[in-house]
Amino acid sequence: MARFLGSSSYGNITLALIPISIASLFGDLGVNAGLIKYVSEYRSEGRQEEVNTLLRTGLLIKSTASLILFLAVSLSSGYISTTILRQPDLQPLIQLASLNLLAQSMIGTSRSIFVGYERMELYSLTVIFFSVLKSVLAPLLVLVGYGAIGAILGNTLPLSMTGIISLTLVIRLFLKPKNHSASSINPWWAAKILLRYGFPLFLSTLLAGSLAQVYNSLMALHIAPYDVGNYQAATNFSVLLSFFTIPIATVLFPLFSKLDHSARDQLRLVFQNSVKYAALITMPVTLVLIVLSEPLVHIIYGSSFPLTALYMRFFLLTFIFTGLGGLSVVSLLNGQGRTRVTFTINAINLCIGLPLSLVLIPRHGVMGLLATLILAPRPGLFYGLWWVKRNLGFTIDWRASTKIYLSSFSAYAISYFVLAYVNLGEWVELLVGASLFVTVYLVMVILLRTLKIGDVKNLRSVLSSMGPLTRFFNLFLNLFERLLG
Repeated sequence: MARFLGSSSYGNITLALIPISIASLFGDLGVNAGLIKYVSEYRSEGRQEEVNTLLRTGLLIKSTASLILFLAVSLSSGYISTTILRQPDLQPLIQLASLNLLAQSMIGTSRSIFVGYERMELYSLTVIFFSVLKSVLAPLLVLVGYGAIGAILGNTLPLSMTGIISLTLVIRLFLKPKNHSASSINPWWAAKILLRYGFPLFLSTLLAGSLAQVYNSLMALHIAPYDVGNYQAATNFSVLLSFFTIPIATVLFPLFSKLDHSARDQLRLVFQNSVKYAALITMPVTLVLIVLSEPLVHIIYGSSFPLTALYMRFFLLTFIFTGLGGLSVVSLLNGQGRTRVTFTINAINLCIGLPLSLVLIPRHGVMGLLATLILAPRPGLFYGLWWVKRNLGFTIDWRASTKIYLSSFSAYAISYFVLAYVNLGEWVELLVGASLFVTVYLVMVILLRTLKIGDVKNLRSVLSSMGPLTRFFNLFLNLFERLLG
């Protein structure tokens, strides 16, 4: 879609979605997190009647909030485009995209229920359905001449259809008929328990999301659509990392919710392994994308996005903190009910990110934005690690993380210097660079004995759910097992 539209039109789509992103911050109220925690917890305790009441109440709260937000954005789209964004031609795009607020609410609530019930196949079904439909519809509408409107419509229609299907699955599979003999279970109790747990998380999300929207607003005011389009094209490559980060982060929350904080050895082991295995996969993927940024951008986008490779390299640096607990700390805190600590982390990020963005983005444009994204969240992460160490008595496995970083950066350095001094075609560079990176990384992991026999068994169990990719991963795991043995 970006290739068909060009960087300026692609940037306009990004700008039109900013008001939708801001409004969506107020649509959750922490209900999704509360559903994941209490559905998972009460199911394990056999309290099904309470679960049914939680589902109905959560759906009612979310649908009411999303309807109010949809009407507010749709009716004020003219003012937003003309007065705030100073681009009147964005009004029809904003009006059409405001429907996303209703669809996103249905999808988010349904997926939280799927996670709470540990029905990950249903979660995956909705993700795949939306992704396939959007991947076909959005580029097709742009290609036949609908331009930016077609791009927005190609996102809104798949979201709406996915939302309807998700809600239908929830109603048919999980929403049991009311048992009138159990009338003592009050919906107000369900609303209270969801909001009492989720509201600190909502405030945390509001802080973090507000900061992201400050970045977007400054980008809209100080950066030309051409540069915005190049930046958005660069961020699209993060989807390759989300193949690994989103499943890990999704599963960790209900897992940590089930573990009692009194069983610290078990909690420590799960936490340290989650950091280790996440870093073992995401670190090399991040760095191989950085080293191959030039050929990847040219192959996918062509010559109309000349700044995307540069922006992509810096943007992907935000993922290199996975080995320090970037994916696991917040899931651990939320799963253990420490939502106030999560709020403090996001408050720290806001206090640092807000002044940084106000200084760097107006002066340095996209590069200032990227510097802010890299630097601002780190003090909050380190505070979270300090709190876990002080109050729960453990931290990440620093030795394992060091070995993973050393293996990954060694592979990056060798691949970078080889590609820098060898002038090859784009496809050859892609093949040679990826092969060399993977080879060096695997050799370093073996030499440093980053994995143990127990780790290989754990990874084989985890990766057995990867469908047709399982055989691919098992080739490397079998090799590791032989060499370690």
